[in-house]
Amino acid sequence: MRRSSDGSSRSDSNFEAEASSFSPGRSGARWTSWLITLLGLIALGYLFRSGAWEEVRDGVARLQALDAGVGFLLYLLFVGIKALRYRVLLGNLPWKVLLRAVGLHTFWSNLLPFRTGDVAYLLLLRREGAVALRHGTSALLLASLLDLWWVASVTGGAGLLLLSRGAGHRGTIGTLSGWAAGISLVGALLFLFSRQAIEAIGRRLAAAKAAPDRLRERLMDLNQYLSERIAPRRLGMLLLLSGFLLGLRYGFQLYLVVRMFPEVSAGAALFALAFTSWVNLFPVQGVANLGSVEIPWAWAMAQAGVSGPTGLTSGFALHGVVLTYALGIGALSELLPRRS
Repeated sequence: MRRSSDGSSRSDSNFEAEASSFSPGRSGARWTSWLITLLGLIALGYLFRSGAWEEVRDGVARLQALDAGVGFLLYLLFVGIKALRYRVLLGNLPWKVLLRAVGLHTFWSNLLPFRTGDVAYLLLLRREGAVALRHGTSALLLASLLDLWWVASVTGGAGLLLLSRGAGHRGTIGTLSGWAAGISLVGALLFLFSRQAIEAIGRRLAAAKAAPDRLRERLMDLNQYLSERIAPRRLGMLLLLSGFLLGLRYGFQLYLVVRMFPEVSAGAALFALAFTSWVNLFPVQGVANLGSVEIPWAWAMAQAGVSGPTGLTSGFALHGVVLTYALGIGALSELLPRRS
């Protein structure tokens, strides 16, 4: 038996059974994930048959050892700051536990389909950090909502940048940018002027009879978590940390893309990064994120005016490099001592 941070005692088998109820991998999400993986394999086959795979290989070959090293160091820093954010969210957990959990979460999230990496992360936090499942899930949900606000802001900004330069399909980019800017503005107004409004919206959504039971439970847990554990000043700190994290993540990925494909503008790459982030907020990731990165990336690149196979090949090249980094992060995390 283990005692969690909410004072309850559960056996590991009971906890794993409960954790399965938090998994987003229902039949619809599973079928979508397998479909996206299949589409990714078809896209990969197209690159090989058309000879465009050489463009992926040439792009990766343009990365010097220094470029790859700088990218990996920035990724390490990203994981470290992410651990700091979860320390603010979950309390003063030991650094070794957090670094190991966040590092392995990064590894699992890049390999496992339909966000089951999140469930593995929650199990690890429970076993090695005594974090209650509901607290861990609420922390993940709050972090995702903060990321969503920043992604919306970046999408709107990147879209405006492309529009100001006359690049891409103005109608599509303008529509996406307008919706993203609206979400960002509403979120900012709620954050700045009414913490009570956020909690009231959470209560109303949680009480809505039309909402699925699991969604209502998660919203109720989040609302309680906010009122009991997250003071307004701490929420502001978390918002700033989330913005720094997203800037660091997009920054090193933009660095890699521009190094590998100099013909791709930073504005187009930023728009593609933001749109791909939107898609991957939903539990529809393919195996090893195959397809769930390349397909939205290529579509966004096409909207930004990047012609030919470059949109697809740059997506595969960037995904391959980041996946290699994630494997390295996972190996380093396994070297950290376990806490029984």
